[in-house]
Amino acid sequence: MKGNSKRKNKKKKKKNTSAQQNVAEQQTEGAQGVQANGKQQQQAVIESENKNENEDTQESITNPSETNNSNMSSSNGANEELEQISDNEDNFEISRDCESPAPQPPPPPMLNTKSQYLCTVQQDATEPTQSIFPSTAAANEHIPKIASEHVQMSFPSIENKNTITVDEILLKPGRLTRPKKVCVILRGPPGSGKSHVAKLIKEKELEMGGGNPRILSIDDYFLIENDYEERCPKTGKKIPKKEVLYEFDAEMEDKYMQYLIKSFKKTISDNLYDFIIVDCNNNSLRSLNEFYCHSKDSGFMPYIVDLICDLETCLNRNIHERSEKDINAIIGSWKHTPLHYIKLDVSSLLENLVEMEDAEDMVMVNCFLL
Repeated sequence: MKGNSKRKNKKKKKKNTSAQQNVAEQQTEGAQGVQANGKQQQQAVIESENKNENEDTQESITNPSETNNSNMSSSNGANEELEQISDNEDNFEISRDCESPAPQPPPPPMLNTKSQYLCTVQQDATEPTQSIFPSTAAANEHIPKIASEHVQMSFPSIENKNTITVDEILLKPGRLTRPKKVCVILRGPPGSGKSHVAKLIKEKELEMGGGNPRILSIDDYFLIENDYEERCPKTGKKIPKKEVLYEFDAEMEDKYMQYLIKSFKKTISDNLYDFIIVDCNNNSLRSLNEFYCHSKDSGFMPYIVDLICDLETCLNRNIHERSEKDINAIIGSWKHTPLHYIKLDVSSLLENLVEMEDAEDMVMVNCFLL
């Protein structure tokens, strides 16, 4: 009711302001006219106000019923919406209750005790064991028993994976894809054949059309020149001559090893050789690591050749007359090559050499028989 009265007052004010504006306009236009016209205008204004009052009274009489009807209609609409929402909820619950539950997974199969594959414990250990697969069971019964002390287990080692043959870097087609710069590091006790293997590798490289390899051996530092005189058989005069002798000095061995390392580094820095062979004992890992790491850092591909022999073999091959005590001390303090170093197997070179020597012996025998 209050809202409707406020709206009516606003309408009245608007009508009054519009009427007053019309009167003001008429007054401004007829200010210079006759006063009679002013009286007529005043009467017209009074009549218009009376009409507005009559309209307001009539509206006030009719409005109470309309407002009541509007309020009733709004309340009825809200009640209908609430009823629809409650009906929808009831329908949803009914439909949810009526839905069939989700199917549950079937239970696991039960073990049938009457099955012929049921495992049972045999009371008599002498009876043969029964198996699902009779053929395998019968085959297992005929396996010969081996004593545990003769059983040996073999496992693949990392050492075998990092070992290649010398043919892969010297012969075709391996030499075509090998690294451009190669460094072969020999290690072994005195009399193991290091100098001989170095000579074989150099000869095979030259035979295959490669450059002249540079051999760096610690034995060169123990060589001395000996001056002597020899009489001429015809004239009897003394002729001065020189000879190179090997003289081992245990006190100078460590110092000569440092000289060899410096010579090795200088040979690499001079960049005159693409194939270098290092010939020394290398029984300590300190010197071996220095050769290996420096060559690898300088762009060479290092390969390690291990020549390990027993004491008797080393003594038979000892051409530098090293004592048995020295050789035995080196073998006793021997350090194995680290597994991540790449090793080179030179057995093929030695086998070919043995075959060539045997062939030469056969030729000599045949010539003697003829």
